[in-house]
Amino acid sequence: EDALAARFGRKHALLCSSGTMALYSAYFALSLEPGDEVVCPTVTFHATATPALHLGARVVLVDGEPDTGNVDIDALAAAITPRTRAIATNAMWGHPVEQDAIRALCDHRGVAWIEDVSHAQLAQFKGRPVGRFGDMAVASLQGAKLISGGEGGVLLTDSPSLYERAVLLGHPL
Repeated sequence: EDALAARFGRKHALLCSSGTMALYSAYFALSLEPGDEVVCPTVTFHATATPALHLGARVVLVDGEPDTGNVDIDALAAAITPRTRAIATNAMWGHPVEQDAIRALCDHRGVAWIEDVSHAQLAQFKGRPVGRFGDMAVASLQGAKLISGGEGGVLLTDSPSLYERAVLLGHPL
């Protein structure tokens, strides 16, 4: 965990059984409730959305850019409503999303950003590693990934409260 936190430039890393569980831990850390919305890209693995659904959130899907497959920032902005608690993005095929624009949008609209970097673990955006921009970042460490643990996942964050809540999901008192 310390090595992964250092690699991604984050204060906290939590190893999980899979990337899907890292996503579940991230959504759990946000205290999602039934009726809350999570905006997700259409071009993704199903696990981007299913943990949010399991927690009772409504998933809103948005289209991707035709050249990268990453989430379209205009579609993302249009999909945010007063019920939106979080957005999830993924860096398809190692190509980072528009990190600065998405960070500014989330800050302006008051929603959390979960950055899935499973397919871009060593990518950078303007000299900074992906996984450094979201409120939380997650990555799969499955055998075909650039950083592999055979199977597993990791949640990364700088927030002590998000980290502690994510830990409670897998390690209750």
